[in-house]
Amino acid sequence: MSRLRSQIWHTILSLLLLALTGVLIAWAYMQYQNPDSLPIRQVKVEGEIRHLKNAEIEQAIAPLVTTGFFTLRVNRIRQTLLAMPWVKEVTVRRIWPDTLVLKVEEQKPVARWGKDALVNEESKLFFPNSGSIPTNLPLLFGPEEQVDVVLNQFESMNEALKPLQVQLTRLTLSERRAWDGELDNEIVLRFGRDAVDERLQRFLVLYPQIVGHQALQNISYMDLRYTNGIAVGVGPENNENF
Repeated sequence: MSRLRSQIWHTILSLLLLALTGVLIAWAYMQYQNPDSLPIRQVKVEGEIRHLKNAEIEQAIAPLVTTGFFTLRVNRIRQTLLAMPWVKEVTVRRIWPDTLVLKVEEQKPVARWGKDALVNEESKLFFPNSGSIPTNLPLLFGPEEQVDVVLNQFESMNEALKPLQVQLTRLTLSERRAWDGELDNEIVLRFGRDAVDERLQRFLVLYPQIVGHQALQNISYMDLRYTNGIAVGVGPENNENF
């Protein structure tokens, strides 16, 4: 009888322990689902940020941080931030018990593209708010599918121009695949479609002679689309060939 009574008590205690465990699991699940349990109280933004503002980032994700620490939708926060034009990459992580850390990598523009876009160092276009576009960057134009071609040509030409102590501030590739640019001294260069590298080399040789010519002041353009020379526009009307 004593043994039977002991087994009954053991069974009762086991059932009570099982019931208590179930209650604890249910309570923990309810706490997990409750947004008021362990709410996010602090958002930290890390990274070198020049064009974005912390307030803009926090405002963008504000509707997504109303849940608790465990139910936070990290991937959705990341995708929301990646949709911001100035954000190139972002890492989102939680720090116990109430902190969200955003490590943001901002786009690094190397040139403007047309009126409303920028080009990053990977030849990718992005379209920020017009008020945040830097005005001191060189200006590129061309078909969007030729962004990498235009940027590579721009960088190559500027490298070749270094000995002359001038630089391109604008380069355009037209729909007809003709090139023209503008130097930082406001002289326009017309390269045309063909033999662009040869024409640039001719310009490198003749430019010092042209700018040193006493009769040529206020040069407006240099047309390189000639076989053996350059047409120089001086002022609004005059023309001289070299």
